[in-house]
Formats: sequence, structure tokens, C-alpha cells
Amino acid sequence: MLMTSNKGELLNDNRQIILVSTGILIILALVGLWLSVEVGAGTYVLAGISGLLLIALIVKYPKLWLYTIAISSFSFFRSGAEGVSTADVLYGGYFIASTFIWVFWKMIVQRERIVTNIADWSILFFFAFLLINSFWSFNQDVNLFDWFREYALFFTVLLYFPIKYYFREKKDIVTLLILFGISVAICAVDQLRMYKENALSQVVYAYQLGISVRINQTLFSAGILYSVMLSLIDMKVWKRVTVFIFLVLSTSALLVSFSRSFWLLIIFGIILLFFYLNKKQKIMLLIGFFIISIIGTVIFLNVFKEKSKLMTTIIEKRILSSTEGSKDISVQLRLVEYEQVFRGIAASPWFGNGLGKRVEFYDPNLHWTFRAFNIHNSYFFIVYRVGIPLALFFFFPVIYRIFWGERLARRIDDQFYKALLLGATSTILLITIASFASAQFFNRDGTVVLAMSYALIDIIRNKYDNKLIA
Repeated sequence: MLMTSNKGELLNDNRQIILVSTGILIILALVGLWLSVEVGAGTYVLAGISGLLLIALIVKYPKLWLYTIAISSFSFFRSGAEGVSTADVLYGGYFIASTFIWVFWKMIVQRERIVTNIADWSILFFFAFLLINSFWSFNQDVNLFDWFREYALFFTVLLYFPIKYYFREKKDIVTLLILFGISVAICAVDQLRMYKENALSQVVYAYQLGISVRINQTLFSAGILYSVMLSLIDMKVWKRVTVFIFLVLSTSALLVSFSRSFWLLIIFGIILLFFYLNKKQKIMLLIGFFIISIIGTVIFLNVFKEKSKLMTTIIEKRILSSTEGSKDISVQLRLVEYEQVFRGIAASPWFGNGLGKRVEFYDPNLHWTFRAFNIHNSYFFIVYRVGIPLALFFFFPVIYRIFWGERLARRIDDQFYKALLLGATSTILLITIASFASAQFFNRDGTVVLAMSYALIDIIRNKYDNKLIA
């Protein structure tokens, strides 16, 4: 009888919640209609309705919400230019606002514990203290909009919380990977299109063949590492062909970015992964490398035709210039940049200079003064922005995930999850190394790739700890 009574009370409570919620929505709809007609605030009403629908989607259909983020992420990755475009507001706002709503809903409204390890606490402390640090930032004459834009971009990393919260079954993980894969493929095709239009079609001088739009290097590198690992597990032929096509697209996009450091890091990453493979997978990897080399050579000769010899010379020079050290012009420019950054760090080592703080330095070779948001080193970037203590909070989860990823990779036998684990761990390691020469941790693609890799490592570790995989 007691159980029946409790059940009845629960049903009554649910009915009351539904009635109250419906009443509130009707009132909001009527107010919105009045504002739209009488005040002419149609845009704001539309934004409000969209916001309510977004909240409903996140709360009621969280997996569907994450699927929409995955499939539409290509627009977020492609909007990488200076300034703020309509696409930035729409897609960036959707990614960031929805992540914030979910974290707020789970932690504040439902009071659920979403953390599962010390690295989770570290990243949450980072964002919490970053809000407190904002007062210091404004004291450093940082523009409010610049501060918020940078904070919001950092916040994208927290996507890993809802991903690891909901995606525990293999079929759901596969669906999410496919949708993200489609977005990466769209970005890769777009990168190839831009290179064809900007370099191949409008080339006047030889050096222009080596000029390209250098965005999404982390995204394409992650695509290569994940697809290499997935291509080595047992699967149907059509699935392997699909993964292979994705691998070719990601590799081609990275090649035409002319990012020599990422070329070398990918080679290093694949060599490193080689030691974690069984005998059969090692043979498959060598055969796959041979096939891709032949296909790549044929495509290269057909695309560049009479320019192929010249293009080979340019690629050789790009690689050899990596050995020139401080004689390289780009390295010299970064040394000048770092000198100014060090001054800023020395002036405020504990609290930083504020998110959104521009770095101003003079290049004696070009006789030009640069004022830029970007700093070509993730470690200097974050210490300059927020100080040493908060930077440690941010980077601890990176080291933590690399440690656990490598440790589990030596213990897990399940092909699928081991492939994802090695892909995620090698991707984080690649970002960590690449960040010595660029701010990869704080690029748009970098934050999303980091979130996905964090989530996969935590998901697999949870399965292993609970003996769901061996």
C-alpha cells in the first residue's frame, strides 16, 4: 500500500510539473507574440524561442543534441578568420551555449556529480577560477568582448563531460564517430578546394605553389591517427574502404596545408603506434603505407602534371628548412614574439595579463609592428593569459590522459577500444608536442579534438575498470 501511495504521489507531482511547465510556456508564447507585434522585437523573440528549444533538446534528447554538434561541427571549424562572422555567432554560440547549459543543468539544477577522476576536478577548477581571474583581466585593460570570446572558446573543451556521460555503448560511440568523421571529411574537401582555387588556378610564381590556408591541422592529424588505427581492426570490406577513403582525404588536406611540423609529427606518431600493434596489424600497416604511397604518387602526378617536379622541390625545401633552426625566418619572428611574451609573463606571473590580451611586438626584419591575439606556443599562451597556477590546472588533465591512455593501451585486448584508445592518446600527444610551435590547444579544432579524445579515454577506462572489456 505504501508503494502504491508513493507511486500515486509521484504521478501527481509529475502532472503538476507538466501543468506548470505548460502554463509557463503559454505565458511566454503570449508575451513573445505581443513583443513581436507591438514592440517589433521579432529577432529577440526568435532568439528566445530558439533558446527554449535548445534547452528542451539538451534536457530531453541529449544524445540527439550531441549528434547535431558532431554533424554541424564543420561550420565551426571552417570559421577561423579574424573577426566575428554570422557563422561564428550561430555555430560557435550553439556549441558553447549548449555546453554551458548542460554543465549548469547537471551540476546546479540536478546536482549530479559529473566528475569521475582528479583530472575532471582540475579542469572544472580551471574554468571556475578563470571567472574570478576575469576581474584581474579587466584591470589589465582587456576588452570585455575579447575576454568573453576567448573564455567561450576554452569552454568548448568541456564537451567531453556530456560525451562521456551519455556515450557508453559501442553503437552510440560509432554513430558519433561517423558524424564527426563526415564533418572532418567536409573540411578536408574544402581545404583541397581552397588550395586548388588559390594556388593551382591563380599561380604566377613558383613559390605560390607552396602557399596554402593553414587551418585545422590538428583536426586532419587526428583524422589520420584515428583512421590509421581503425583501419587495422577486423571489419567488413566496405567499412575498411570507407575508413581508407577518409584517411586519404585527411592526409591530402594536411599535405596541402604545407604544415611541415605536422607532417613530421604524423610520421613520428605512426612509428610510435607501430610498437603497440600485433604482428598482423604491423604487416597491414606496412601494406597500407605502400598502397597509399602508390595512390598518392599517381594523384600527385595527375594534379600537378608539369609542375610536379617543381612541387617536389618546394616540399623538400619545406622539410629541410625545419633543420635550419634559428636561421629560419619564421623561427626568428617567433623568437621576437616570445621575447615580448616573456616580458608580459615576468610582469604578472601569478595572475597573467588577462584572456583576450593582445601581444604587441616589433619585427626588425620586416620593419612591422604586430598586435595579435595569437601566441605561437600553447604553454606561453596560457601562462601569459592566466598565470602559472591556472595554467597548471589546465595542463594537468593533458598529462593525466596521456598517462592513462598509454597504460591502458598495454592492457586492453579489445581491438575496437584499443584502436580508439591509441588514436586518442597519440592525438593528445601530437597536440602537446605541436603546441611548442603553435597554440594548438586553443584553436577551434584543437579544443573539440581534445574534448573528444578526453572523453574516449575516460569511457574506455570506465569500461575496463568495470570489467566490461578486457
